[in-house]
This record gives sequence, structure tokens and C-alpha cells, in this order.
Amino acid sequence: RVELRRVDAVAPPSAAAEEELQAMLLAAWGKECPSKGPPCSEDCAVHAIAWVSESGAREVCGVLALGQASAKGVPSNLPDIPLWVRERASGAPEVVPVLRQLWVSPERRCGGLAAAALEEALAGSDHLLVEAPSAPLARLLERMGWAICGSRWASGRSYLCRYVRSGGC
Repeated sequence: RVELRRVDAVAPPSAAAEEELQAMLLAAWGKECPSKGPPCSEDCAVHAIAWVSESGAREVCGVLALGQASAKGVPSNLPDIPLWVRERASGAPEVVPVLRQLWVSPERRCGGLAAAALEEALAGSDHLLVEAPSAPLARLLERMGWAICGSRWASGRSYLCRYVRSGGC
């Protein structure tokens, strides 16, 4: 089980963790922590950054950053997608979550923390945008029942990819 604690609601567990967070965000976005400054891109303002840890543990082993954006801005434009994906994509709500960053410390990877953090953060969501998904993240989303249905170039620096959850289809 995983625990998500909002960065702006809970102090970093240590100065080293705060420095690690800032370094990760600088590497990922080229900006200071979004919770302390302007949005990272015009497409999606970050609205929640959470520390990732195992339930009951004080040790932080990752960071998850989510935003919100309109799914209508990323069309369902991939050729040859299954009918259920196309149908599910057509029913997107106006605003959907955007996964801006998911980072788990290297020594804690491959233990299910990333999947558990995503399940917790995306509970109740069947639509998702992901900014520039890495190959490991794309594979993880697929294993978790998410299917890619579209993409578009965002802000001249990366892609936004649109996913829908299978929901037993």
C-alpha cells in the first residue's frame, strides 16, 4: 500500500529530500517547484505534488505531480485503435487529470510503488493525459489497463498523450 502526502501540506521529511525534489523538478521541467511558482506550461498548471511513501513509513521514496487540463485539446487521433478505446475516448469529461511527473527513487523501483501511487492518485478517473510518457511509464500504464488513444505536440517542448482506462472492456 502507498501513501501520498501533498508537498504543500506536509513538510519535507528532510533537507536532503527537499533538495532531491528540487533537483528532480529542475531536471524534469527546468523550473523551480511548481507548488512555489508559476505553472510549468501553458497546457497544464500543476495543482498537486505529493510525496510517495509506503503506508506507515516516514521514508519518502518518490514524487508524483498532477495537473488538470481539457481532454478536448488532445484528440483521439491514433489510427487503428480498438472500438472500445474510441468509444471510451468520446465520453471524456471536460477536465481530466494530467500526470506531469512520477519519480520513484532508483533503489525502490520495480516494487510496485509507482503503480500503487498511480492507482491512489487516479482513483475514479477513466481519462488521463500524460506529458511526455517514458517507455517504462507507458508500459506500466498499459499493464494497469490504460490504453493510449491520442497525442499532440504541447507548447513546443513535449507531447501530451491521451489515455483511457479499460474499465473491464
